[in-house]
Amino acid sequence: MSEKLIGIFCTVYTAAYARAISIVLAAIVCIVTALPVYYLWNWLLPVIFGIKAITFFQAWGISLFASTLLSKSNSVSFNKV
Repeated sequence: MSEKLIGIFCTVYTAAYARAISIVLAAIVCIVTALPVYYLWNWLLPVIFGIKAITFFQAWGISLFASTLLSKSNSVSFNKV
């Protein structure tokens, strides 16, 4: 009985550990994709076009929006002959 409980505990602990690693990696990816947009926007666009500076979260939103627009989709095309 105790071996079964230990096995269940190890499974739950491993799943929680994997979830925590996934969250940390997702946060790192968000930071890495948003920082170049943030710094380039705030360095160039206010000087060139007079646009106001943006926050980090706005830069993250811009990078997410751009990646959504520019990514290739693997969806089925109905125009194939």
